[in-house]
Amino acid sequence: MMRLIIKEFYLIAVSLIQLLFQGRTVQNKDIVIMMTFKEDLLPVIDGLVSHGYEVTVFTQQKNFKFLEHKDCVTYDMLSQRNLYRQLKALSTAKVIFIDTYYHLFGAFKKKPNQTIIQTWHAAGALKNFGLEDHALNKQSAKSIAQYQAVYDATDKYLVGCSQMAYCFKQSFGVREEQLLNFGIPRLTHYLKSDISEQQRRLKQQLDIKGKVAVYLPTYREAGEMNKVLNHQAFEQALPEFTLLCKYHPAVKAPSMIQQAALSTTELLMIADVIITDYSSLAIEASLIGKPAIFYVYDVQDYKCMRGLNQFFDEIPNDYKVYTEADLHQRIAQGKLVPLFEDWHTYNTQESVHQLMNYVNKLVKI
Repeated sequence: MMRLIIKEFYLIAVSLIQLLFQGRTVQNKDIVIMMTFKEDLLPVIDGLVSHGYEVTVFTQQKNFKFLEHKDCVTYDMLSQRNLYRQLKALSTAKVIFIDTYYHLFGAFKKKPNQTIIQTWHAAGALKNFGLEDHALNKQSAKSIAQYQAVYDATDKYLVGCSQMAYCFKQSFGVREEQLLNFGIPRLTHYLKSDISEQQRRLKQQLDIKGKVAVYLPTYREAGEMNKVLNHQAFEQALPEFTLLCKYHPAVKAPSMIQQAALSTTELLMIADVIITDYSSLAIEASLIGKPAIFYVYDVQDYKCMRGLNQFFDEIPNDYKVYTEADLHQRIAQGKLVPLFEDWHTYNTQESVHQLMNYVNKLVKI
């Protein structure tokens, strides 16, 4: 209840501060980006800069280094304490890009010629999110209304396939005309890279001679840690493999665990097989021909806590394991293939270019 009250006061603050900027005019060349996941929006920022737009980015300080040398880009802290500056910038933006749920849009009053575009921080979804998330208190009409107000503020959604479009429709109440079938900007990097050469280079960098298995588990609710794989047992059972692990950034990894120093993108490229649980990274990996196996030791608990969708249920049982011993045995068995190659209908090298053409049309309205 207290959290709900705090959110309500925050929305009141948004409404009051926004009154200070209601007389400001929208500027056609002004773009504001709310960036939590840099992989999703850095390609968009580069595209906007190349087209001469003035881009204001609100993000965490750790991402400033990726923006400091870009022309026509200003950046500031993404935090509730910085609400005044965020609303001031948003008041004149012609187009606003978001990559996840931002509570302030629950009270943000868009001007008639402003457009909010969402590029989601994943290539697909196997778990429930939005209004289908089991973690949402569906007994509280007020809570649901707060979430729905944010979803209603978004005008357009970038999708890479019909399956993801279906997820958005179910989770956010999106209408068909709100979908932009341009593909996901975060994936264009893969399509412009020589994946085999990148894998060879990364293995050489880490002095790895054989195959690589990468463990990339997803988020757990209530601060629960990801399950740690027994590194020694894995490599004893599968001596031709080196195991690399990277735990979800929102989950505190055990202090004794050494995480891979590579980025998630690099880990997908170096991998010969991905080990995950309910993460959409399995869908992303399929774009570059990387198979995934699903270590779902807590599947019943996860279904109750968060919820899993029909696309998870459609994964063949032969790709789901429940113990580490079964995991070793299934990888040793081989014959693993990517399962989600049909999730990339609209993901092409031209995805960002298509998006820029759309933005160019918007600024003329």
